[in-house]
Amino acid sequence: MERLVVFKLDGTFDRGFQVQLEIWSATTDTDALSGSRELVDRGFLPPNPQLLTCLYEHWNQKYRQIGAPARRKAYYRLKPQEILYDGCLNAQIRDCHRSAQHLEREFEQWLHSESLQDIELRLREEIDPRETVRFLIHTDDPHLPKLPWHLWRFFKRYRQAEVAFCPTECKKLDRAVSDRPHVKILAVLGHRNGIDVESDLQILQALPNAEVTFLVEPNRQDINDRLWLEPWDIIFFAGHSETEGEEGRIYLNPHDSLSISELWFGLRTAVDRGLKLAIFNSCDGLGLTRKLDDLQIPIAIVMRELVPDRVAQAFLKYFLTSFSSGQPFFLAVREARERLQGLENEFPCASWLPLIYQNPIEVPPTWEQLQCPPKRPPRSRSIQTVGLVSFLVTLFVMGARSLGILEPLELLAYDWLMRRRPPESIDSRITVVEVTEKDLRYYGNPLSDEVLARLTAKLTAETPTAIGFNLYLARPQGGGREALMQQLETHPDLA
Repeated sequence: MERLVVFKLDGTFDRGFQVQLEIWSATTDTDALSGSRELVDRGFLPPNPQLLTCLYEHWNQKYRQIGAPARRKAYYRLKPQEILYDGCLNAQIRDCHRSAQHLEREFEQWLHSESLQDIELRLREEIDPRETVRFLIHTDDPHLPKLPWHLWRFFKRYRQAEVAFCPTECKKLDRAVSDRPHVKILAVLGHRNGIDVESDLQILQALPNAEVTFLVEPNRQDINDRLWLEPWDIIFFAGHSETEGEEGRIYLNPHDSLSISELWFGLRTAVDRGLKLAIFNSCDGLGLTRKLDDLQIPIAIVMRELVPDRVAQAFLKYFLTSFSSGQPFFLAVREARERLQGLENEFPCASWLPLIYQNPIEVPPTWEQLQCPPKRPPRSRSIQTVGLVSFLVTLFVMGARSLGILEPLELLAYDWLMRRRPPESIDSRITVVEVTEKDLRYYGNPLSDEVLARLTAKLTAETPTAIGFNLYLARPQGGGREALMQQLETHPDLA
């Protein structure tokens, strides 16, 4: 079973964050929020500016100080001139590990704040550790995705859960549905000075049921034309990239670079034609996500910091191997991310780098769905089917009733309903006169017309609206017939 957890964070590190937890039931629809919302709870993360300005910045500084000397043949997929090489490498790695441990401890303490404990408790109560969980963090704060959310105690205990980030507002678009029997991939191998993008090429070529088009150190027009001329399932980029201010920039060749905004129309066309996934296997990718929500790309993988060349290659291999073999998207990312821990003796915090950024309304595709997406029946056919089923059911019910097949069930239902009627109270406007056995012994059986005439005279003296008799008067009984008939004629309301 699959569950969707939505974790909405609204606020800042200076003021604290209002937290809203939503848990949604699994859905097989392409709309992730088409299932039923099972739970809503609220909490609060207290202000903690030091976590960002001191602890994270200290770790980030230590991380970026780790150079990639040529003798190690391990380069970072950032612009070469921005890599720092000074200092003792082993000492820098130790310092980075210590800073990472300090950041992890303080981050966990923040998440274990008393004002958030109720939410963590509800998560444990509502979710089975065996369930697959897509954990979406809704936020517009650009700093929250920089923190190691995968180290939260929840994700350590729930092995089938993985975290992703998404904007607070997103729209669902109508996209073209592909019927291709293979996955169509546009692989852009950009500026590769100092890095080995050939390994990425070989990994992509080995994918099953995939048709890969490679653009090696292209210019801007090459990419734009490809996006406009053909539909794609996956767009992949390997090469140098960085974040300038609030927006990411990728380097296509030694001379050309561009931001996501500068490729907006081509990427939006690709999305309209069925683009499902974008993979930016390059450095400092958080800036690239700033425009992904505007483009409505369903899901993307980026690297949140500088990524060593070997780490980028290993992640791509682990992820695509797992994903193409049938593993769900989120679990394939988690498995590939955790396998990077084996490289952390050389590349500290390698398992911190991969990050999922997605449109919260979309359901991540499987590799099988990318090859042959599920088709929805045409709306007209659905209406015809409903009409035919309704006609057949009506015909069956009418035939069964005419043959008396349903009569025993109807009588049982009627009896059950009658026995469950509320008790009726006595109406004070009605008086019931009962003729008992004692009366019959005293006045005679049957009652004479004279007795009935006297009874009628007493009743009419009370000026009733109507008088009713439940008696059989086919022939005279004793004397007094004339008096009785006179009463009946005088009072027409007698019945």
